[in-house]
Amino acid sequence: MVPRRPGDVHARLVALACAFAIGATPLVAQRDACDIGELEVRSIEFRGNRALADGQLTSVIALTASDVARRIPGVGRCGSPSLVAIDRARLVLFYRRRGFPDVQVDTAVFRDARAMSLRFDIREGRATRIDTLAVDGLEAVAEAGAIARDLPVRRGGAFDQYLVEASRDTLRRRLADAGRPFAQI
Repeated sequence: MVPRRPGDVHARLVALACAFAIGATPLVAQRDACDIGELEVRSIEFRGNRALADGQLTSVIALTASDVARRIPGVGRCGSPSLVAIDRARLVLFYRRRGFPDVQVDTAVFRDARAMSLRFDIREGRATRIDTLAVDGLEAVAEAGAIARDLPVRRGGAFDQYLVEASRDTLRRRLADAGRPFAQI
């Protein structure tokens, strides 16, 4: 039996790890086709959206279009046509939370035996605008002006519930920084 030095084991483990990392192939099998009931999503288009960008709307929905480079038959991103109705509802809710209560979203699905393309037609309607914005209760705080300045929500802007929450968080953080860690907004 040959005596081993303590560094031998460590060197062998490092060599084994490097060999595995360099020559290893992914252990996850690639999908070679969509599951039963699914179609490849070739494209997603939004029409009529002016207040919100395509990227914002894409982040809200579940379906994702295949990349141009992935448009090899059977290697794209798949989805069930039944998700179109759910994605439509997601867009409506997102718009309403962004200050557009009268939004209408229609869908058009263009499909063949293996793929579909989607179009969401959006009629945003008028935004609910913030007429008055006041931050009360800062009378005892010396830095009241700085705390209430430049909030994400603004007078004249859409009544965006996401920005209202961001403004509450901003006020809470600023008050904590000013020595009021237990302030409630």
